[in-house]
Amino acid sequence: MASQVAICNLALLKFGSITITSITEDTREARACHSLWELTRDDLLYSYPWKFALTRYSLGTPLVADPEFEYNYQYTLPADCLRVYEMYDSDEEWTVEKGVLLSNRNSADDDIYIRYIAKITDCTQYNPAFVKCLATALAAELAVKLKDDAKLRMSFLQELELLVSNAYKLNAIEGNPAKHKDEQDLTHGNYSWQTEGR
Repeated sequence: MASQVAICNLALLKFGSITITSITEDTREARACHSLWELTRDDLLYSYPWKFALTRYSLGTPLVADPEFEYNYQYTLPADCLRVYEMYDSDEEWTVEKGVLLSNRNSADDDIYIRYIAKITDCTQYNPAFVKCLATALAAELAVKLKDDAKLRMSFLQELELLVSNAYKLNAIEGNPAKHKDEQDLTHGNYSWQTEGR
């Protein structure tokens, strides 16, 4: 089972045998991990709809203030939303600006459901492929912070590219395979991915 310290140590072990026992201990390595952890984790989560981070949510009442133009309604997003992945069962256009979702669809007339990538801080929810990717992404940043070595950073980024590619494949086959838009029945289920982000 993954933990923040375990993932940081996976990253640090790429440089040798130095490890930490706490992210808050007073060592150069721990301070570096602490300063880079949140941004590195969130950037990797944001980059792809990891199944463990995808969350279903029903949008509530629109905000009182309407958008200035183009869209008729705006909705508050959950506090843990890093990126809206799709609006379920809708082919209408939508966008996210300044942390709110803009749409011409009124939730008072029709329920609005979205799937979004959540900011998952509990490391025990991460799958093994994501853990390896996060450790390698962290190592790439640590290469500059601890070693001042741009070439080593590039080496880790190349390794990360291969790990991410494999992780995406594993993530994609967990569940029913997505159909091509020409094969999918548009009268049933969710087909918004045709226009909203795949």
